[in-house]
Amino acid sequence: MHRQRVQKIIAASGFCSRRKAEELIAAGKVTVNGQKITLGDQADPDKDTIMAGKQRITQEAHLYLALHKPSGYLTTRTDLWGRKNVMELLKGVPRPVYPVGRLDRDARGLLLLTSDGDFAQRIMHPSNKTTKTYQAALDKPLTKEAMARTRKGITIEGRRVQAKLRKIKPKLIELTIHEGRNKIVKKYCHALGYHVKDLKRVAIGDVRLNIPEGTWRPLTKKEKEGLQEDGKRQHHQTTTKRTAQSRTSHATTGRERRRAHDREQGRNPRHPRRDGDRAGRREHDDHNTRRDALHQKRTGTRRPQRR
Repeated sequence: MHRQRVQKIIAASGFCSRRKAEELIAAGKVTVNGQKITLGDQADPDKDTIMAGKQRITQEAHLYLALHKPSGYLTTRTDLWGRKNVMELLKGVPRPVYPVGRLDRDARGLLLLTSDGDFAQRIMHPSNKTTKTYQAALDKPLTKEAMARTRKGITIEGRRVQAKLRKIKPKLIELTIHEGRNKIVKKYCHALGYHVKDLKRVAIGDVRLNIPEGTWRPLTKKEKEGLQEDGKRQHHQTTTKRTAQSRTSHATTGRERRRAHDREQGRNPRHPRRDGDRAGRREHDDHNTRRDALHQKRTGTRRPQRR
């Protein structure tokens, strides 16, 4: 296998996230062939011995799991107060995995877990806009006025949030959203004037919740590839849009700069070489004179005149 940055190898092994791996490297707790390394150093996972503390980092096939989380479980690996967490539901999983994102303690539904740090980062990163679908039970029937407000987006904590809302029953809605902020669905409903009595996540991208509560299953190859392709497509669209905006901004800035210069020189900013622009012609003649003098100084001969 080709050489890679060590923090990427550690994250790919499932030992920890890439950010945590970078912190371990910076703290001097990672060695390659017995030597401490610094951020940016590379290694070959097939040939080199990589240690994070006392744990050897090895490359194995990654795990990608879907869990039906019940209410009352924390989305974490450990808890200082000994409360129930989702790791207690993963009996029979051969290696450590980590939650992809979070689901509130009182919420239930689909939760992804993986040993692939890069995969988790792609799913969670805001730029990838991975959609998540929830079913929320409200404290009162949803009105037409509230539905109409959602079409233009709802402002939450100073930012406008777009979501696709569908009424299933008078007090039951389905909400599809790509925002990942903490308690975003509850805040969205609260902004509409509703309290969420029960929250269930039923899908992440194309991965649907289709297993009994408290059980898990591996993701299919099609589901895993679908999540990765969605992330790549959204990232490409976002990057293309930003590039186009940047190009437009630079073009506009340059054009305005040239027009301002023309105004300072007394020219028509839209037609600087028209309407008998003597100042422009004088500037052009001066430029040619300086160019001829420079040519004669360098070569000792006069510059041939164009006919």
